[in-house]
Amino acid sequence: MGALPDSALSYYAKNPEATFTEYLAEVMAGLSQVKFTDSLRGQDNLIVPLVQIESATNLAPHGLGGNWILQVSETTVLKVGWRVTMPEAEALILLAAKTIVPVPTVLSAYMIGDVGFILMTKIEGGLLASCLDTMSREELQGIARQLKSYILEWRELRSSFLGTVTGGPCQDILFRHPWDYKSTKQYGPFHFFTQYRYAVVEALRLSRPEGVWYEKEEKLKERILSFGDERTTPILGVMTHGDLHPGNIFIKDGGVSGIIDWGEAGYSLPERESFAANRIAMDPAWVEMIHACIPSFPEENELWDEVDRSMMRYSPL
Repeated sequence: MGALPDSALSYYAKNPEATFTEYLAEVMAGLSQVKFTDSLRGQDNLIVPLVQIESATNLAPHGLGGNWILQVSETTVLKVGWRVTMPEAEALILLAAKTIVPVPTVLSAYMIGDVGFILMTKIEGGLLASCLDTMSREELQGIARQLKSYILEWRELRSSFLGTVTGGPCQDILFRHPWDYKSTKQYGPFHFFTQYRYAVVEALRLSRPEGVWYEKEEKLKERILSFGDERTTPILGVMTHGDLHPGNIFIKDGGVSGIIDWGEAGYSLPERESFAANRIAMDPAWVEMIHACIPSFPEENELWDEVDRSMMRYSPL
């Protein structure tokens, strides 16, 4: 379910049999703590009432790493949980304002204590994951061409740093393999590639039991620190979804109707999109689509794949 914040740990320690909605009732008792995302402050914002949450249809009954997806009306969905953050809402707002990428429209987004709430429009259609095996090669090629156009468009959104669109910590998977699974350590934002490389080395060390290095890690450390140029241009990061897979892509009438789950989005290294997609790709049809629609960086991805696999030796999160 994802690491619980201290407030949730304390609540469940006292109420071990409590449901998620009962926990939300406790959270929403503190409505004076509501903090709307920056782009929506000063507007007449909506807070989804608890009674509507309790009667909602749970679209992800087992939770998604600390997130719950609730259909609260015929046309709206609420993403809620302790891993729901305002940078995700801001990424969606940015994409809607600057691109034609089909993403959910954010209707309201706020934090109450440690819990995030994003109310958004419901995307119509079915998941690509459910039709990969039934679509023809020509249909899949058409989807890949459409995805490529959207990916290239969002990659035109760039920054001088690596981190969330709000300037927060970097969301790359390389920073989420701690040996201490309770760790809340964050990395970034980074304004120089050198900072990023040293942070990857630190994350590698902390993926080891007690942070102990061995000769093999020392060699990998040197490869990381000597890799690539300094990337000193004013543009360091490109907009990246960071978790693109068939379960996050909606299809309707043979075309892409929506791309969802931007919780890991941010300004990242140009190679991150292809690396993140490839590392979890299983279906051969999807692997082929990745190669067709996401710019490839073989040399960079070879190194990051080795680092990622090394980290997962002890910390397979």
